[in-house]
Amino acid sequence: MTPIFLAAALLLAGAPDANPAPGPAPAPAAKAKPDPSKLVCWNEPRPGSHMPQKVCGTQAAQDLRAEQARAAVDQVRGRGNDQQTVMPAPRGQSGFGAPH
Repeated sequence: MTPIFLAAALLLAGAPDANPAPGPAPAPAAKAKPDPSKLVCWNEPRPGSHMPQKVCGTQAAQDLRAEQARAAVDQVRGRGNDQQTVMPAPRGQSGFGAPH
């Protein structure tokens, strides 16, 4: 070994740890509910355009819009309160009109 590598190895082996082990991580702060009267802005897609539109309103209005959008998606997907039962295809048919 060359003397430079030997000296570097000895220095690193005997050097105290520059970064001591950290103590316990601080507990994450609980997320506080945002103030419903706080003014917030968000981007919404515009039909026929690639450029979103900036819309501002209260946090309560944004929460209401988000909840209504989730309810509309759930209704379309059939997970709403008025969920209908889907009947299985009769035996021997795949449900697409062609027998097996």
